[in-house]
Amino acid sequence: VQNRTEELTKSNTALEETNSHLKYEIERANKEIELASFVQQSFYNIKLPEFKNYEVAYFNKPMAGVSGDLYDFYFTKDSLEGFGLFDVSGHGISSGLVTMLVKNIINDEFNKGKKLPLQEVMSITNERIITQKGNVENYLTGILARINGNTIDFVNAGHPNAIIYRAKSHELEIIKRGHLKESGIIGISGFPVTFECVSAQIEKGDIILLYTDGVTETMNRNREEFGVERLKRTFLKNTDMKIQEQIQNIVEEAKTFANRTKIADDITLVMLKKK
Repeated sequence: VQNRTEELTKSNTALEETNSHLKYEIERANKEIELASFVQQSFYNIKLPEFKNYEVAYFNKPMAGVSGDLYDFYFTKDSLEGFGLFDVSGHGISSGLVTMLVKNIINDEFNKGKKLPLQEVMSITNERIITQKGNVENYLTGILARINGNTIDFVNAGHPNAIIYRAKSHELEIIKRGHLKESGIIGISGFPVTFECVSAQIEKGDIILLYTDGVTETMNRNREEFGVERLKRTFLKNTDMKIQEQIQNIVEEAKTFANRTKIADDITLVMLKKK
């Protein structure tokens, strides 16, 4: 009996030590995520001017502290020249670090390539991302857009299509990726990819919506997705509001639909309204 008691005591001590070690590791991991989240938010914390040509609004909600989504606006003084929304594969710290790497690359190549066709800018960006991220496996989808007066050029790299609300007709228009079969994702070495530019005319009052698939793939308890059609209906019924309110309404509709189901992906929306 005494031997058995000693064995149980040792076993309980070992279990307590294991639990203590696990608790320490969990606390350390949480602190690392908090630090990475703080660094990422500081990196994104750029004060935008009031643009003379567009109103802009955005929303970003990470699944777990650090976001694998990245958005950016490219401008000179008070003139918006372009914008982008990208989604890095995976979740957590690794994808969050990749967003900070590629954000700088995309911004740099967009500004250096103002006289180049936008699809060529995306191609150069892709090659540079592949080189600089090395053996990191994460890839990206995304949309890069350039403003030319009343025209916007879009290059879609495997991302959900942009949606435009037409103020005159009160209808939505989907800006599709193009027709090239190999048009696809960014950041995979040896993967054949060709980027295509699609242009759209924008008039005063028109609203452009970009989003990551974390919005449309939000699920409820019945494993049903929020989906593109619900997104479009929510967008269309709120177009008389300020664009930041429109975005918030889309987010609230998705939350209501999910009915407390845990978010399974990062959620980001970007909205622009032509002045």
